[in-house]
Amino acid sequence: MVCGAVIGVLCAVLTVSVNAKPFTWSRCGNPHPAVVVDLIEVTPDPIELPGTLKLSVRGNTTQVLNSAKLSLTLHRDTFLISVPIPCVLHLGTCTYDNLCTLLNTMETENWATITAGLATQIKAMLSSAGINVDPSLCPLQVTSLDIHDYTITLPEVPSVLSWLASGDYSINVMVDDPTTNENLLCLDLKVTLTKSSTCTGWLCGRRKRDVLKNKILN
Repeated sequence: MVCGAVIGVLCAVLTVSVNAKPFTWSRCGNPHPAVVVDLIEVTPDPIELPGTLKLSVRGNTTQVLNSAKLSLTLHRDTFLISVPIPCVLHLGTCTYDNLCTLLNTMETENWATITAGLATQIKAMLSSAGINVDPSLCPLQVTSLDIHDYTITLPEVPSVLSWLASGDYSINVMVDDPTTNENLLCLDLKVTLTKSSTCTGWLCGRRKRDVLKNKILN
């Protein structure tokens, strides 16, 4: 489902690369999927963490979807090799058996203390497009999704997810019907993440005070 593409991208995007590559996406897998994605755009590019992301997505479904499983595969692309990213606290290369209730689970369990806020924002975004996710996204009727420059606030990455560093990442997003094993959606994405240039947190406040103190003394 198109919603799976949205959730997959944002789960994966949870900081500057010297050789920053532009965001790209392409279809893969089933040549005639039940979920058709026509457009994915993100700004800024590279994506800043923490920061504000503007997301545009356009697509449609061609059949009623009663259940779905989301699988994400992440690699960090370095100069020499592509490094696989493990599944840590339900983030990274992970499989989510029930995409239909995934947003509610992210909201209630708040993985790594950052997914509750993201899930709430994604639910509001889908609701603004006429798609209801409570109590479940499924069954999802034949529908279309057209989101333009929706603003999502991305959190600061906690230390427990220190593996998610500045750099270039390859992401494969797979959505399958667990009852029929039909591939509903397959996307390959290239994303560059960068650390925000804006200083935040208590340490930044201390630095600002030190700078002010030095100015007064001098």
